[in-house]
Amino acid sequence: VEETMAARKADAKPLYDIAMDFNARRVPEVVDAWRRETAQGWGAQVLKSSDFRRTLQTEYGIVDATNAPLMKVIDSWKKGVDDLVSAAQRAGNNNRARVLGDMRDRVISVLDEHNPAYAQARNAWAGPSKYMDAIGDGRNILSNKGSAEELGAKLAGMSEAEREAYRIGAVSAIRGKM
Repeated sequence: VEETMAARKADAKPLYDIAMDFNARRVPEVVDAWRRETAQGWGAQVLKSSDFRRTLQTEYGIVDATNAPLMKVIDSWKKGVDDLVSAAQRAGNNNRARVLGDMRDRVISVLDEHNPAYAQARNAWAGPSKYMDAIGDGRNILSNKGSAEELGAKLAGMSEAEREAYRIGAVSAIRGKM
């Protein structure tokens, strides 16, 4: 698992470098989608959160989000939303998870259209916590908690890296059971 995570991170780094160099402020569609989703509600709440500010400061060394490159601001915001979606799912707040996920996806889908390197980088590297979560989910494959259709939908919503991690967890559980 550690070797796979290290390899994925190394593969994704050049893509992330390209993606973060993209000037999202020059693309009106990206700016419009961003403003719509962060003007109020959950989007605005994430921007005001201390977690968002700390992520922006720690990962990118940016203290003031108002003058920061929009790509880095959106990436930090997305990570905050991802955490909220995961927490809502674990707590069984499916509606909250859906609303948050849809909000995030409305920004990210527009961004991916104009900055395909960002989509490629995310697909190449899901991040350590998401990767480990997917392994944990895969280990639960033998529990009777969902139908085949639900599993199919869940896998379809995962990145390539998350599906790989899910398979690692599932194979581990199946081998352990055997």
